[in-house]
Amino acid sequence: MASTRKFCQGLVMFAVTAATLTPATTAFAQGNGKAQQGAGKYAQLTAQWWKWILEQPATGNPILDKTGEDAANGQPREDVFFLAGTLGAVLEKPRVITVPAGTALFIPILNNVGLSDDPRPAKQPKVTFNQVPQLRTLFAAPLIEGVTELHITLDSGDGPVSLLASVIRVKSPVFKVTSPDEDSLLGPGTFTAVSDGYWLYLPPLPPGTYRLNFGGKSFGGTPDEFSVNITYMITI
Repeated sequence: MASTRKFCQGLVMFAVTAATLTPATTAFAQGNGKAQQGAGKYAQLTAQWWKWILEQPATGNPILDKTGEDAANGQPREDVFFLAGTLGAVLEKPRVITVPAGTALFIPILNNVGLSDDPRPAKQPKVTFNQVPQLRTLFAAPLIEGVTELHITLDSGDGPVSLLASVIRVKSPVFKVTSPDEDSLLGPGTFTAVSDGYWLYLPPLPPGTYRLNFGGKSFGGTPDEFSVNITYMITI
């Protein structure tokens, strides 16, 4: 029997300058162009990011990392360095990482994914939830629709600068995830997935040391407030 679920990435958040979503929602929602169809500028990157997290073993997985030592594990690209969040935790200490020069950063401010272990989920509404529209609307989207606050700042030594204006909402296309047979976040199997969330693509930074802080809060899709806040200390 097929099962359907959601998986909260918990954000790769950081804090410093917070902004409620009430005045900013429209700008975020329209930032990706074809966001409703899982197309747009960064849609494929969001799918690749989720595969990066969910297809790695739990041991050494960047999303469970507390220090930054696992940040480079499994990085799938040379032009973009993916940052990982947490599963909803607030990290007390920064993750300390080194990023190759000339590499962009792709940052999940707050995101979520819906998954089904049926290899061919129905594309049209049926009685069960095992279909692409429901994966998106019932499992991936509620956490994002319920966002009440997002924040992201970058500090190169002169004080934190908010990057919130560059954050956009992105809905992924449908993609497949093959989870490890052992030591996995999901349990073994192949899943059909769609994701929804707020992201920031940050072009390559000049060599130097940076403090990146981001996070957010949501009351959607969970019985209690979902909150993430995390800091990275980045050397380029």
